[in-house]
Amino acid sequence: KFHMAYMANLELLFAPLANYMVRNLEVLFGGSDQRIASFILWHLIEEFEHRSVAIKVYDHLFDDHRYRLKCEYAMIKHLWSDVGKIVREGLLEHVPASHNSISHVKTASIFKGTRGRLSFLMHCLDTLLPNHDPNAIEPPEWIQQWLRDDEQGVDMARYYPPQPLESPAPAISEISA
Repeated sequence: KFHMAYMANLELLFAPLANYMVRNLEVLFGGSDQRIASFILWHLIEEFEHRSVAIKVYDHLFDDHRYRLKCEYAMIKHLWSDVGKIVREGLLEHVPASHNSISHVKTASIFKGTRGRLSFLMHCLDTLLPNHDPNAIEPPEWIQQWLRDDEQGVDMARYYPPQPLESPAPAISEISA
């Protein structure tokens, strides 16, 4: 029951996260390696597409909104503390600053501005409501365009940013430890 509640809570956050990231594409991915940016965006869109699966299964099996809410803190703590730490340490260890085309200061700027943060927070809080329907959230136009382009056979491996780096970062195997 805990693991289903964890996954339901996590998947419900993908729609607000996708919307927020799409509004900040240039800051997050502009000037980055197309291969990496496109892979991350593909994964985000894939998560957006099945944003309602886990909550449907959880509600069918347990239909216990109060328990799901109780599990929210454990999920956030696990992601922020444990998983976040692994990601941060891994990036620092395996992606030298000289190969990181996007500064941490620039990335942190997506959290500036009251309106954007409040909107993101409100959409995240909406996911806690008992009758929240993630399918009622329309995908942003950028995601809809991605899906149309993918359906048309566009090379999604190098989709974003539109202009490739002049000298893309070397493959991980090329970076000396």
